[in-house]
Amino acid sequence: MLLALMRHVDLYDHVEALSVHLIAHGALPTRDRELAILRTSWLCQAPYEFGEHVRLATSLRCVNSEEVSCVVEGSTAAAWGEHDRAVLGAVEELHGGAMIADDTWDQLARTYDDTQLIELP
Repeated sequence: MLLALMRHVDLYDHVEALSVHLIAHGALPTRDRELAILRTSWLCQAPYEFGEHVRLATSLRCVNSEEVSCVVEGSTAAAWGEHDRAVLGAVEELHGGAMIADDTWDQLARTYDDTQLIELP
């Protein structure tokens, strides 16, 4: 996808700027952002992205190696609390059906403000 996007340089520049902004100044807690990226990259079978974010998340100490293993298992892993399960579940729902279920959204809304709810997808 990235190589295809790079064929449209102006669009790529904007997408890259948005990505950098969200990493540096996004509203999501670092842990939540990294859990979402890890699960997305795992589901999309993107080993480079997954490996880079394993390295980043563990170096930031927002995710440990046991949790990385649970990311591979997904939202049904027993180790997750309600919020982490909802973050991972939202990713799985978006990946599988392009929508976040109402129940998942409601769970996220218990801890997220509107900005965070918009940013997660």
